[in-house]
Amino acid sequence: MKILLVTQILLYIARILLNLLLCDFFMSRGFSELPQVTVNGVVLELEDEDLQNAIVNEVQHQTSEIQQLVYRRRITDSTNIYNHFMSKPNVLQRLNKHVANLDSLKVDLSGVWSGGDLPLTLLTKAQLSAAVATQMNYLTSKEGEFTMKLVSLWVVSDLSTSSGRQMILNVLKFMETKDTVRVGIIDNPSSSSLSLIHQLSVSIIQSQRPSVAIQSLTPLLSLEDGRGLENEEELVGLFKDIEKFKMAAFEKRMKELGSSSVFEYQREFLKRVLQLEPGASAILSNGR
Repeated sequence: MKILLVTQILLYIARILLNLLLCDFFMSRGFSELPQVTVNGVVLELEDEDLQNAIVNEVQHQTSEIQQLVYRRRITDSTNIYNHFMSKPNVLQRLNKHVANLDSLKVDLSGVWSGGDLPLTLLTKAQLSAAVATQMNYLTSKEGEFTMKLVSLWVVSDLSTSSGRQMILNVLKFMETKDTVRVGIIDNPSSSSLSLIHQLSVSIIQSQRPSVAIQSLTPLLSLEDGRGLENEEELVGLFKDIEKFKMAAFEKRMKELGSSSVFEYQREFLKRVLQLEPGASAILSNGR
């Protein structure tokens, strides 16, 4: 009973302190009335325009300032852009770890990989990442097939599980609404053997155009566990009649898959670079 009473008192004191801090913040910023909207510490004037237009205009204005700093070489490739913003007097010097986590994993893609028979264990993490990136086949939306891709998503999941397949489907649905996004799939099975659905999915991605590959993958990845996942003829029947599907290229890729080393590079990449356990899932956006 005493512990509960002390907890309630502490919560009450915390609320009072929070209100005092908020009042001090409002007064120091000169806010005479609420609500107010700020972008990087700059208060938006919302009298003559709606919120969306005001935010877009302010972002464009701040972008122009950054471009001028780049032109004057005050911001270079070696500049930590987070520290730059944190040093400005109108920005609250605190980062939300859920929005900008500086300690998050960053994949080093600066390495060079030119193929060859060098053992995987002798490759550096940067070389291993470069090998995976070089051999990655991407999926894109039909509308954005020939547009510049600003975001590269690598989806890691276990294709042998329904949850892993559903994760990829969700990402593909998101990609269909974004012309500037491309998606690469990395299978991370919980077992050492490659499932049939892995072989079919990889062969489709590597032998078909992105729009046709997505059409073919959708019914394949939508299957629930235990529904004929080891019946090759039945699974191929799900997509073989899709328009513009190149069956000859698909069958050729299926035969060559056994001699391909792509999966070995990906497995080593997951183990050493991402440090993921077999069967684990992850999503990387532009190497993070």
